[in-house]
Amino acid sequence: MNHKLQAAISRMSVFCLLLQLTIVGQAQEVKPTDPVQTPEIKQTDSPATWSTDQLQTDSNQTAQISPIALDSADSQQEPGAGEPEAEKPEAKEAKWIQLFNGKDLTGWTPKFAGFPLGENFGDTYRVQDGLLKVVFDPEVYGEKYENRFGHLFYNTPYSHYRLRIEYKFNGQKYPNAPRWNLFNSGVMVHGQDPQTMGLNQGFPASIEMQFLADVPGKKKRNNLNICTPASHVVIDGQLVKQHVIESNNPAPPQDQWQTVEIFVNGSSLLEHRHNGKAVIRYSQPQFDPGDKKWLDPEAPKTKAFLADLGEKRLIVGGSISLQAEGHQLDFRKVELLPLPGNRCEYIFEDLK
Repeated sequence: MNHKLQAAISRMSVFCLLLQLTIVGQAQEVKPTDPVQTPEIKQTDSPATWSTDQLQTDSNQTAQISPIALDSADSQQEPGAGEPEAEKPEAKEAKWIQLFNGKDLTGWTPKFAGFPLGENFGDTYRVQDGLLKVVFDPEVYGEKYENRFGHLFYNTPYSHYRLRIEYKFNGQKYPNAPRWNLFNSGVMVHGQDPQTMGLNQGFPASIEMQFLADVPGKKKRNNLNICTPASHVVIDGQLVKQHVIESNNPAPPQDQWQTVEIFVNGSSLLEHRHNGKAVIRYSQPQFDPGDKKWLDPEAPKTKAFLADLGEKRLIVGGSISLQAEGHQLDFRKVELLPLPGNRCEYIFEDLK
């Protein structure tokens, strides 16, 4: 009997001990843990998602760009789209840079033929009502235009980027300006440093995406053509030396806002786009130092530029500038998206 009683008491002691431990454990304070942080997953199927760290690479290591068909919807697909998700690197999103801030000309420097760099002759480039305007004041220009061609240079050069512009022609061509200036303007890319331009040089050595508008009753025109002051380009494997290379894009009406874009991938691919559609593409833009129509080789600054250039001809990176060549127009947006491989430098290399 005593043995049974002892066994019962022993079992009861174990039970009470377990019960006590349970009660004490429930009474203890439990601190909440931090919520689980789910990593942010960024899509990397377009140039807009490359990190700024990735942009600072050697100019020879350009992004691999898949051919863009000019006559299909695929022409609007960005380089890199359609790659397997597992092969895409995680990266910070690159953002559009507003080159025109809508308020003033901060970040820009004008250069007019016959005037020193930085002199905005006649206040030709001005900002009014949130628009960057090209205005030819008769009280300043007088009766004769005198080929005082102007270019407004963005102060930072680029090599790999998308440049998007919204523009509209305004008014008529200035009297006595060259007749080819009728509803004619453009943006220059891969241009020379404006500090190397001769005093009387009218156009920088560069590649132009030309802006034209339709002129009723006149010969039909194409918009976003290529113009090549002191430069040449390669199309379909052939070096093209003519100054104006026409696109297949009919010129739009004069009084409508246009959204245009130029895709610049160093020297490997340049493409003009109108409302998202590719209209002409080319590669290997190259400088022609012997083109005396556009250059004054005896001008001290130009002579120094040519001496420093040596035998390098391939243009990989350069200036961006907006034209003022005789017809007034307005810009309401000028923005740029850096692409992989971008270098903010003037880059000339040997032809391969």
